[in-house]
Amino acid sequence: MKPKSYLDITSNVYAHNRLLKGVIVVLAIGFIFNSISTFFAMKYQKVIIMPPVLDTQVVISGKNVDENYVRQFIRYIITLVNTYSPHTVKGQFEELLLHIHPSSYDRYKAKLDEMRDSIESLSISSVFYPQDIILDTATNTITVSGIKRQSANQNKIFDDKVTYIINYVISNGRLYVLDINEK
Repeated sequence: MKPKSYLDITSNVYAHNRLLKGVIVVLAIGFIFNSISTFFAMKYQKVIIMPPVLDTQVVISGKNVDENYVRQFIRYIITLVNTYSPHTVKGQFEELLLHIHPSSYDRYKAKLDEMRDSIESLSISSVFYPQDIILDTATNTITVSGIKRQSANQNKIFDDKVTYIINYVISNGRLYVLDINEK
């Protein structure tokens, strides 16, 4: 038996073990650092949107949205709600439902179907001219006031100033409408 060669083998195994443990610790630290940096990168990620109807870029970062984007979006939504004819109301209300938050979808689907039926049966046409949009980002509400004109069979049935209060939420970088109320 050679005790010297036995001692050299065990010391080599122990050194090899220490080396492997050190590599595992370095890899674990690297993995933790990578996870933390990925978390912060996703948290501060920005989405820049440049749709054809806007003349400036729109930045969405987390739950913060550019004010210009909210204003343009609300103009679009209020137009879908209030500017229609019996022939266009179905398509517009279906498009509006794409922008309603899932928690409010069922309620608005029933409400818009009922409105659509009465609009088509009474042959009502409507137009809305927004005049003032007040944005409150603290409470996620928007107040839109303007003139609404409705007519049925070429007879004017409504022509007055109307104010709408719209509650919205930003979810995954997308703006959804929670509620639309006429004041």
